[in-house]
Amino acid sequence: MSGKRQEAQRILKEFQEPSKQNRLQPEYLAEIYCLLGEKEKAYAWLEKAYAEHDSSLLWIKCQPEFDSLSPEPRYQELLRRIGFPQ
Repeated sequence: MSGKRQEAQRILKEFQEPSKQNRLQPEYLAEIYCLLGEKEKAYAWLEKAYAEHDSSLLWIKCQPEFDSLSPEPRYQELLRRIGFPQ
């Protein structure tokens, strides 16, 4: 969002190396992809976060990074599966 797209992409590439994948929560990677406008990758990481019972998903509704996903049915379905009231 601050115009540092190349830097964000470099960070993403770095943290997707097998030796470093466990250093970041999947939800955090989803945030970055969402901010880059890469919704499919953001959803993939959100699903990984859900599968891993990532506790940071409890704050997902408070994070403006995901606002662009909020009108989409599969985001609403994810919120339902997490346990948020509809």
